[in-house]
Amino acid sequence: MPVQTWKTFFNDNGQIEDVANLRKATFFGGLSPEVRREAWQFLLHYFPFGSTSQQRELLRKDKEKEYLKIHYFRQNKSQEEKRTFWKSVECTVDKDVVRTDRSHPYFAGDDNQMST
Repeated sequence: MPVQTWKTFFNDNGQIEDVANLRKATFFGGLSPEVRREAWQFLLHYFPFGSTSQQRELLRKDKEKEYLKIHYFRQNKSQEEKRTFWKSVECTVDKDVVRTDRSHPYFAGDDNQMST
């Protein structure tokens, strides 16, 4: 989807009103590199489709504050808290890697059980 087409989906307040056709145009035509960053913020529900330009600016500021708060919290954990956190993350990743390993018989091949 080129920039010109992307812009047609917005009304004067900066709201996207025709969500169904936007999704259809994205699905069938893809997104040009110039549009991707902004479009994915809507498609991934970072911003509501009906939000105005002003509302999105406020949301962006709120989300930035929230991110900085989380980042500060993470940076100020004790060494023990960091170790505990990473153990749980590593455990989850280790399980997921095995669960999706194409060399495992359950996941191997194009006609594996997951594709039927």
